[in-house]
Amino acid sequence: MAEPIFLVCALADSPRVPPGAVFNQNCEACGRKVMVAPSGQRILTTMTGVHIVCGPCYDISKNPNDKLFLAGTSDEIRDEVRHAQPNLRRSRN
Repeated sequence: MAEPIFLVCALADSPRVPPGAVFNQNCEACGRKVMVAPSGQRILTTMTGVHIVCGPCYDISKNPNDKLFLAGTSDEIRDEVRHAQPNLRRSRN
């Protein structure tokens, strides 16, 4: 049986978000709305069975054998962080 794959996302009320982020997913553990960055969106379109969880719900200490990897290349992630903008949706979330 394949190990589960988790996409750990920031909560939708994060202060900053990268351009192109979407807010159309919820954390499977707590139900809160999450922000999915463009790199995470690519994972969701190319891999099946991905579980979406928010940062506060994912606890690596409870799953120490989980393999962690970036949703994109380090350059893609760096660009997403570098170009993050104030979250204009924050007051609506």
